[in-house]
Amino acid sequence: MTHLLTMQHFLNSLLLETSEYQIKDNSIHVDLNGHGQLEIPLTYVSASGRHRYSRKVLLRELDKLSQIPFSQAASLLVERYFPDVDKDKKALFLQRVENSNDYVTRASSALALRQSRHDLQGFTSSGQALSGGHSMHPAPKWNEPLTQQEQEAYLPEFAGEFAVEWFAVKEDKLAGKYVSGCLKYELEEMFLSCHAQGGSLLPGAEWLPVPMHPLQAREWRKAQANCQFFCI
Repeated sequence: MTHLLTMQHFLNSLLLETSEYQIKDNSIHVDLNGHGQLEIPLTYVSASGRHRYSRKVLLRELDKLSQIPFSQAASLLVERYFPDVDKDKKALFLQRVENSNDYVTRASSALALRQSRHDLQGFTSSGQALSGGHSMHPAPKWNEPLTQQEQEAYLPEFAGEFAVEWFAVKEDKLAGKYVSGCLKYELEEMFLSCHAQGGSLLPGAEWLPVPMHPLQAREWRKAQANCQFFCI
């Protein structure tokens, strides 16, 4: 079943890019190039285009009006507005919308469970509660190439906890305006707060500790033949 946020984000982002539709009687009407018309009831009409929806999508063909699933409506809309795009590209796009919907559905269920346990407090929890993603993007929670296991382990909506990995990198290999200033100091202080042994773990005075997300660390290891660093 399509999550309401998926429907809302997809349609609002699409309608932002076109004027070829009408809003009347609190519904969006889209002519399907002579092959019927979509009628999408709204619960709120927004002057800025951030409409809210009732979950229903209706297809009018001649005098027949029937309710259809959002996945079918999305396919009809893609064909309506982008008829010249390669069919494989359209299929890939729609699959990404489905993948995003799957993520939003699972993340929303995880959020509801935390709410039932009264586990939502503070700034971090507020960020983790943003399970729908960008409100004007057709597939805001498409997370390829992450697997479901990686999504639930590392992405904020599932409120997981994991340790960062530390690397020692030669200072002259780091580029940036603040490497030799406040960044150097803050990296050293952060490392000291995580490791009681402190600087004794570093190979030498010319090395700086650099924290890495586990997924970043995985990619670094793949390229370690071309990098000068140590795991610490």
